[in-house]
Amino acid sequence: MKKGFANIVSILVFFTVVAFMMMVHTAIGQMYFQDDFSNPDSLDENWDHAGDTAEWKIENGELTARGAGYDWNLVLVKEKFWKGWTDYTYEVKITPETNRAANWIYQIFRYSQPLNLDRINFFSYHMDASTEVGLYIDRFINSTRTRPVPGTVTFAGVWTNDKEHVLKVEVTKTTITGYLDDEKQFGPFEEPNLANGRVGLGVWETDARFDDVKVYGPSGMAVDPGGKVVATWAQIKDEY
Repeated sequence: MKKGFANIVSILVFFTVVAFMMMVHTAIGQMYFQDDFSNPDSLDENWDHAGDTAEWKIENGELTARGAGYDWNLVLVKEKFWKGWTDYTYEVKITPETNRAANWIYQIFRYSQPLNLDRINFFSYHMDASTEVGLYIDRFINSTRTRPVPGTVTFAGVWTNDKEHVLKVEVTKTTITGYLDDEKQFGPFEEPNLANGRVGLGVWETDARFDDVKVYGPSGMAVDPGGKVVATWAQIKDEY
């Protein structure tokens, strides 16, 4: 009787652990890429550089961009890590450091061009303190810019300099949705162009710090039944 009771308890514990794992996976989905910049070498190992004026460094566990001039200054996840995902969530913590002339900080996504080409095909999610428009999506298709993409404008005041914010886009093959600090700002709106380009970070005439870059799959993905879980379940059934 005691053994039977113990086995019942074991089964309940097992299902509690599995339920917890499923909740975690439901919350964040499958992790495709992440960088918390705790490795001082990750800038060179994980990212490609574009632009000439910003100085990119890893300092105190964050990626910093300083001294950017009137130019696009980007870092992009290396192609060897990018597997052509089309449905994903991309988020990053951003801390603006100055309010200079332009003060543009942005997430790059759907970047579909070689690094030596300037502003040809990509999207960017802007944090913009220089105009009345605070957050919006820029679209470059064959060097033609649409700013902002219709339906993406959030007016100034939704973000503040010198404070950490979480910028996030949810991307599918045909739609884009934008968030700031876990609050939806716009979307989903239809946007099928450049469905599988890389992601990155950028600054224009401003300084900023970045941390906790994450790219993960759609929520609700099935938990991968790894070897230890399967073996544990089999052992419980045999004992019971």
